[in-house]
Amino acid sequence: MPAPTAITVSTDNLEYSRYELGRDKVTALVVVTGGATYDAENIIVDMVKDRRSRDAVVDTFTIEVDGANETQEFTVEFDLANMVDQDLISLVRFGKYFIRATSLTDDTVLGESPTFDVRVMTIDRLKEDYLFGINLEATEVRSPKFQPQSITGVTIVKTSKAHPLGFSTLTYNFVKDVTTNAASSIGAGGNGTVTITADGTPAVTGVDGNTLEVEVVVPSGTSPLSATFANKAITVSLDVTAGVPNAAANTATLVAAAIAALPEFSTVASGTGADSLSAAETAAFSGGESTISRTLSWAGGPSVSITEAKTYILRAGASGPLAKLQASTDDFICVKVSSILLLPLIAISEDILMDRKALNDETLARYLDESVAWIENDLLATPIEPFNVVTERDPTAIQFAAGVNSPSPIFTDTDFDRIDSGLTYFRPSHGTNWVHINTPYPQILRVDSLFGSIANTRVIEIDLEWIEESRTGGVIQLVPFNQEIAFDFVGLIWTNALRGAVELPNFWHFNMIIGLRDATPDIQEFIGKKAAIRALVVAGMALRPGVGSLSMSRDGVSQSVSYTNSANYGIYNATIQAYKDWIDEHSQELKGKYRGPMLAVV
Repeated sequence: MPAPTAITVSTDNLEYSRYELGRDKVTALVVVTGGATYDAENIIVDMVKDRRSRDAVVDTFTIEVDGANETQEFTVEFDLANMVDQDLISLVRFGKYFIRATSLTDDTVLGESPTFDVRVMTIDRLKEDYLFGINLEATEVRSPKFQPQSITGVTIVKTSKAHPLGFSTLTYNFVKDVTTNAASSIGAGGNGTVTITADGTPAVTGVDGNTLEVEVVVPSGTSPLSATFANKAITVSLDVTAGVPNAAANTATLVAAAIAALPEFSTVASGTGADSLSAAETAAFSGGESTISRTLSWAGGPSVSITEAKTYILRAGASGPLAKLQASTDDFICVKVSSILLLPLIAISEDILMDRKALNDETLARYLDESVAWIENDLLATPIEPFNVVTERDPTAIQFAAGVNSPSPIFTDTDFDRIDSGLTYFRPSHGTNWVHINTPYPQILRVDSLFGSIANTRVIEIDLEWIEESRTGGVIQLVPFNQEIAFDFVGLIWTNALRGAVELPNFWHFNMIIGLRDATPDIQEFIGKKAAIRALVVAGMALRPGVGSLSMSRDGVSQSVSYTNSANYGIYNATIQAYKDWIDEHSQELKGKYRGPMLAVV
């Protein structure tokens, strides 16, 4: 069964959320090429978490490729809201993911999409629902709408304060002055040497010619004299009959003429050129020298020589009547050249749109991430989506105790969200109580494994059917049934028989799914308002910074504009205060709903 030679994968967006209609499905475009004619070729398409070893698959589809079309396209839709396990617990937590498509016939043929974000709240929703109508642009700061694309290796890092808005031209000049062209020779003798000079197209002249080589080959079979140039190598195939070179057809003069027919080279045959070439050989070009100059200029301003990777200041040129008086203005940009090797090898100009600097999506994404972290770590002290917490990365480090009846070890999932320390075993206060485990997790969704360990030696394996957990409160009780032997002699009965200190630190080891099943609407409201406060504070500082009001008058006409409602507050203070009041009003309610009352024993 023929396998494709290449697979490319792309997605329709760079961020998604299982809580937002229209953004809750990841649509992947899979393009398969190079394997026609296809015969029921299967392509495995996985949605994968982009962390650690990048092998935690949350959902998978199989597409079948048939037919004679060399290039075929397929779309695969991943529904985030329906990615759940057997207990209807979501397999998707906010984070970074990508789509991987792999040929079932040849797993070395695969394609991966760019990484995308799955969020509780997307940046678009933050803008639409909580920052609607807000101008997120700075009045005093300019920046390029997009960084240079054609002029590679160059990034605009700063712009003068009063730089004009609109398009300006960034010009890159590349000049290669050839001092000496590279040359090579094949053959031998006063009448049988062919000297080749790389003096044709700019791609081979000067120092660039030093990377070339010429190879003489003696083909098998019967074929005429020929010369070709590809991949920086000239290949001269001698005239042969049944693999034997024909002397009269391979003279230095004829070989030189064949090579000279290539537009990149000129040739000279030594002496009479009557001697023949008859053996295979390879020779490199050398001796090419060039002087290269690179310059950058901005908006018709003076050119600046680029000699190394560093930051350069480019002044803008004057325009209109001012251009007759001076060559440049006080407007400028600062550009960073990351590497000389990344700069283009041809002269090129590119129009750059200068606009007011705005809060970019990366900054808003950081505000959303900080809001989620505040809710999980400070407000609720519990994850707002299903969260896999374990005590071991490598469970094989925990050994079985001799005599313990545990037929098979339970291995920790290869993918997890966090590693925590084991929990302390506390002896029940009196013999009539079941063993209970107080966890630090207010919300427990499921316990996948639980065992006791002393000094890295596993002493008891807990049957999952014994576990009775308080979903809200974080308490686990062990309740055996059906006349089973509840605890091995070397297990908890042994620990209960101890005298003296009976607390066993780091005894309970586990693999649990904790947190809320979903980020409910009230939690999403917290996230949006908390992130919006950060954005509004920065946006308020960026709008007329330091200016409370502006008044202008002339010939009896006046205009007055106030940018704040008080000298101590910014323009968006009313919205910020309303969001803060809402958060303060509902914080205790949210804590009680999802975390429960916090009691202290004194």
